[in-house]
Amino acid sequence: GGFDPDILRTIITRESSWDKEAKGKAGEYGLTQIMPSTWRSLNKQMGVNWMDKDDWKDPEKNIAVASYFISTLVTKYGGNLLKVFGAYNRGEAEMDNFLTKGKDFSNSGRAYINGSLSLYNRLKKNN
Repeated sequence: GGFDPDILRTIITRESSWDKEAKGKAGEYGLTQIMPSTWRSLNKQMGVNWMDKDDWKDPEKNIAVASYFISTLVTKYGGNLLKVFGAYNRGEAEMDNFLTKGKDFSNSGRAYINGSLSLYNRLKKNN
């Protein structure tokens, strides 16, 4: 499904500052910094086998996987960007536990959501 491309622009800006060589502390790579376990799962769902680090760093492949992921989050959370950004950053399990069980959402997750919503709104104004 389609989604607002400013969501992807926000995530890339927040995750890697558009550095396709970016490497995160938890082993994530590329523009969108998707976690290794999520990357593997999304590859399976998409029917692709882009498991090499060079695949991960390839902007086209990285954006394709992230776009698929964002699309699933937008659908799952009814387009609610607070939930989409939170689930992208902290994982769907933490977001779902927060929503259904009232479990606290991490401070870093809250900061990520707030910064992402702020950047997204700035991007919308400039379009």
